[in-house]
Amino acid sequence: MRASFSISLVTDGELYGLISCHHREPSYIPQDVRLQCENLSQLFSWHLLAKEEEIAKRKKHVTDKAVDAMLDRIGPANPISRVVKSGERAFLDALNSSGFVYYSQYETITLGSTLPVEVIKDIFSKASSEGGFPYTNDSLYHDYPEAREHGIAGIMIIPLFEKKQYFTAWFRKETHRNQKWIGAKDEKSEDAPKAERLKPRSSFTIHTRTIKGRSTAFDKTDVDTANRLNRMFLVYALDVQERMHISIQELEKQDNYRNEFLATLAHELRNPLGPIMSGASILETVDDEKTRKRVTAIINRQAEYMSKLINDLMDVSRITRGKVKLEFERLKIQDVLSDSLEIVEQQVKAKKHDITVNCLEEDVTVYGDKARLSQIFSNIIHNATKYTKESGKIVVEIRKDGVMIVVAVKDNGMGIPEDRLKDVFNMFTQIEAHSTHTKGGLGIGLTLVSKLVALHHGEVSVMSEGVDRGSTFEVRLPISKTAYEQSENQKLDPVIQSRSKVMFVDDNADLIDAYCLLAESMGVTALGITSPKEAVDAFKTFKPHSVFLDIGMPDIDGYQLVKMLKALPESENVKFYSQSGWGSEKYVEDSQAAGFDQHFVKPLSKDTIQSVLS
Repeated sequence: MRASFSISLVTDGELYGLISCHHREPSYIPQDVRLQCENLSQLFSWHLLAKEEEIAKRKKHVTDKAVDAMLDRIGPANPISRVVKSGERAFLDALNSSGFVYYSQYETITLGSTLPVEVIKDIFSKASSEGGFPYTNDSLYHDYPEAREHGIAGIMIIPLFEKKQYFTAWFRKETHRNQKWIGAKDEKSEDAPKAERLKPRSSFTIHTRTIKGRSTAFDKTDVDTANRLNRMFLVYALDVQERMHISIQELEKQDNYRNEFLATLAHELRNPLGPIMSGASILETVDDEKTRKRVTAIINRQAEYMSKLINDLMDVSRITRGKVKLEFERLKIQDVLSDSLEIVEQQVKAKKHDITVNCLEEDVTVYGDKARLSQIFSNIIHNATKYTKESGKIVVEIRKDGVMIVVAVKDNGMGIPEDRLKDVFNMFTQIEAHSTHTKGGLGIGLTLVSKLVALHHGEVSVMSEGVDRGSTFEVRLPISKTAYEQSENQKLDPVIQSRSKVMFVDDNADLIDAYCLLAESMGVTALGITSPKEAVDAFKTFKPHSVFLDIGMPDIDGYQLVKMLKALPESENVKFYSQSGWGSEKYVEDSQAAGFDQHFVKPLSKDTIQSVLS
């Protein structure tokens, strides 16, 4: 060869390929031919770039569709950790990978085939020191021989928090590739000296060899997709960290409450022990009948007080373990309150309180256990008595609210700080436990109240405008057996009865159970389906008035399912509602286009379900 001429094909500033021409005799290429060839090289380069972008766009579209389907399923009741584990194959296919690891201080999520976390952390540390993120390597065997035993030849690591070593890592297994070339059969590598590499070819035979120990390389599209997913994992990591911080604070607070409770318990049990032990000693030494009767009365009073403390503790324990059996009957609320007032009569008189009971003119019934209802109201009234200064005012009001009876106990006592309102029903909590206002006790009366009210399918709440502004406790209870059976700590709304059957379809079983319970607590017949394939037959049989469909479900998504259901004759006059973890305009528009009446963001609240069914 006496002459050569080459045209470079360059895309994105990198050499893509060459068009190479040769001649056996010396040959001069005219300038106009060179310019034409340069134009051709630019034309070919642009064409190659366009084809590359077209391929990348198709790949991105497929990947985005898979990622969107996964992100649709994420919500408060379905965190990203559960989503990626339940859809492992689809998640890994999004980046054509064989394994994935999410690592943080609090949690490690592992999918598919991966390297040990300690090895990944070593690779992360090395990449961090060399400043190379995102870190990609498609020939791990060379740098990390231990990767060979796991069959992982490729890795991509992207940090979430570089300083804390929080990261996501994607893995690819070794793939064998065939390489073809023309030239010397034992052609040297590109790292060999030029004298060994640049020699005239003596043959144009096509040679083939298998490249081993490498994986498919991670490209720019892979990095972009991983970065998009990493934004979700970053939010998840921050959320987990915040929840862990709150949990630690709550545990510390509960630990303080428990220690305070144990100290109070020891103090309250020790108080009656003193008079009892002293009285026993006196009885051993005196014969005077008057003194013996006096001492015996003291011992009996103190023993009764100790018995009450122990019974309260046992009550809490039995209720918590579900060992309490209630005897339900229909009762007059006035009779229940009369019994409660008798129980606390001595305490009220001792502090000279004025108690007013405002009853309705007609008899109002309540459905429950008489002894336990009396215990509920006596504890609340006793609490008001204890925390109200002498000659205070306590008002008990009764009113009806639909199928529930509401009893409110108001006092003008010391009140409750706003930051402690949420704690008053907790087991180990006593507001100002060491205050002179408490006048003894373990502070578990309100814990008993909340648990007993729950057993009656009722609700108890507390309101206070602050310190020295008094408190109001409200107890809501069902007025009849029917109301009791239909209520699950929720108010029954009679307006809903006109559309009394609702169907939920979602692949999250726990979420379906919660929705059904919410609907049933409002007097609605509910059906939950976790497999979209079963939804059509269930719809025909159940004949609901309203249907809630999740958008991101396996096999059949919500958009497809609503079209299938609306094609059925049973769908006439049925309202269809979509739900997903996302509520952007795109999802609202797609929902309307698919035929839904309205789109909601997960999770559905009781108010949302109630407003729709009404």
